[in-house]
Amino acid sequence: MKKTFFNFSISLFSSIILGIVCSLVLAILKNNNSISNNVATFCINFLSIIIFFVLGFMFSFMQKKKGLLNGLILIVLYLIIYFICKSFIETNTPIYLTISRNLAILLGSVFGVNISSKNAQTN
Repeated sequence: MKKTFFNFSISLFSSIILGIVCSLVLAILKNNNSISNNVATFCINFLSIIIFFVLGFMFSFMQKKKGLLNGLILIVLYLIIYFICKSFIETNTPIYLTISRNLAILLGSVFGVNISSKNAQTN
């Protein structure tokens, strides 16, 4: 349990840092008028899906087992946080983006376990 919480914390922290860095880069590009609003919005949506994939991948890679279960746990945690934040902050996130993020977490978790098991077999 302690290892699971530690792995989740590291994965979440890494994903948050990656999200902040990507957001800062997009903000700088937007501020310099290098990209338009539509492109910035598309990039943010696309990068959020990639970051959720990385979250699932890192967590399952460190856990090294039960990728589908890890992915489902991360999805439940994401949905709990999503609905709590949605109750405090009025957002209009499209449903397809929420579903895409959930699928990215699940796929990242499955890939993370499979790649970690292949690394263990070669060593």
